[in-house]
Amino acid sequence: MRLTLHIPLLLSLTAFSLLAGAQAKIIPPANNDDMPGNTTIERKPFGTYYGYERMAAIYTPAELGGSGDVKLIGFYMNTTGSPAPSPAKIYLKHTSSSTMSGSDFSVESSGATVVFDGTISSFPNNSWIEVTVPVGTFSYDGVSNLEVLVESNGGGSGTEGSSDKAFRYHNAGGTMFQYWQADGSPPTGNGYTDTYRPNLKIDIGCLINVDLGTDTSICAGTSLTLDARHPGSQYKWNTTAASQTITVNQGGWYKVDVVTAAGCKGKDSIFVDVFPLAEIKGIGYTNTLNHYVFKCTEIFNVTDYLWDFGDGNTSTDPNPSHWYASAGAYTVKVVASNRCNAKQASMTINAPVGLPQLQYNENELRIYPNPATTDLFIDNKTGSPFQNITVFSSMGQQVMQATPDATSTETRLNISGLAHGMYLVRIVSDKGIISQPVMIK
Repeated sequence: MRLTLHIPLLLSLTAFSLLAGAQAKIIPPANNDDMPGNTTIERKPFGTYYGYERMAAIYTPAELGGSGDVKLIGFYMNTTGSPAPSPAKIYLKHTSSSTMSGSDFSVESSGATVVFDGTISSFPNNSWIEVTVPVGTFSYDGVSNLEVLVESNGGGSGTEGSSDKAFRYHNAGGTMFQYWQADGSPPTGNGYTDTYRPNLKIDIGCLINVDLGTDTSICAGTSLTLDARHPGSQYKWNTTAASQTITVNQGGWYKVDVVTAAGCKGKDSIFVDVFPLAEIKGIGYTNTLNHYVFKCTEIFNVTDYLWDFGDGNTSTDPNPSHWYASAGAYTVKVVASNRCNAKQASMTINAPVGLPQLQYNENELRIYPNPATTDLFIDNKTGSPFQNITVFSSMGQQVMQATPDATSTETRLNISGLAHGMYLVRIVSDKGIISQPVMIK
């Protein structure tokens, strides 16, 4: 969709001197005149000898020498007779074409951005006829060719003589210019191409790439250095710092504006989050019939746990439960961590003498099937509620722990994840311990 801006502009000689900018580029740099006397072409871009005159010219990135918002467009007026005001539009567009071939102006201007729409009334001799382009109207990418298109709409059969305007032209070295002209209505059909094109003044506000990186996080107690790059520039951080780099250790937004020695500008921002450290004070536990449940005390910002119960068994649960197979002193250790750090704690457990071993007949307690493959069932008809059920490997490694089903006398264990071999099922009740070997195959 074409963007059209209607910006009335009445230029005067005073305005010409005010519009000139230090960053303006002149093409060609010598502002030479290679084509005097061709009134048909030299009237462009603002001629009104015909009621409707049009032109399009291509300029290369090497000639333009920069990227950023276009701020000014100008064409050099050689001599004038009695020039008439020119109601005009100026368009800009990126193009991959490096030469012109005959085309309709409506096709040629398709996709272009109107950067000026107004009447130019003053055409002094030997001066740049310049118009300002509002900031943000058109940003040149610095890598594509730039096509400049101008339409002049005096109307009717024209409003001036054939030689009342003569703009300065140079040899582009290739077919990089096209023009159209007609009376009565805007021209249609293919235009005329030429190797000469108008001298151009263009001011492109240079932009620089300031990259602080993507939003990130740091660990509490550490710092991050942000680098705005472009040494020798002026820097303005939202922290009030004025250096190229700053070192931060607090969370929040960090923003910087950079202006190079050449006046090119850029800015960027980054959000830094501070990730807190993991903290624990120690280990706490409860013990019911030699069934221990451990936990860390005064926990802050912990995401991962590794418990060592001192008997060769471990767990990664936050609050693991464990049953000791025999009495003794055991050193329980935990490593509580997050992405930033790890904290350790330990304590000694004096496991009491084991509870008495209980014996029940099959009418009171059934553990079946045996051998088992995927499921193991425990049917309790002893009249004593079970506290916990633990499965040990033949090496004494705890491989499973379950809480009996309180709503039924039968508890189901899914053993499909266990390797084939001999295991010991140990059940703790309020009266003692029941142990039974089970084969899994």
